[in-house]
Amino acid sequence: MSLILLLAISNIFIFLRLYREDKSLILLQRKINVVIDFTLPSGVKFLILVVLASKYFNFFNESARGLFSLFQINYQIPALNVLLPVGISFYTFQSLSYIIDVYRDKLKPEQHFGVFALYV
Repeated sequence: MSLILLLAISNIFIFLRLYREDKSLILLQRKINVVIDFTLPSGVKFLILVVLASKYFNFFNESARGLFSLFQINYQIPALNVLLPVGISFYTFQSLSYIIDVYRDKLKPEQHFGVFALYV
């Protein structure tokens, strides 16, 4: 539950920051500002990192352990034993689509946290 709350709070900050950006700038200038300011890329990277870490860390960890054992190299990174909420991937990709829609001016960002949380 705390992971979902953390994601919801971070998403609010990401899309409100994107919406407050000056809309009079041309699209290319807005993209350059976003890349320099790293608001959208860091928000998108954060959301994708959550999915990758929660779903695939143990798989890659065990694969690396097997690879290192072939060369008799000691590999001591333990498995990630975290109880994840049901639907974390859906929640993450839903948030990601909302951020992208706000960035593309297809949606106005929701100002009320509760309404946004219910949407996602």
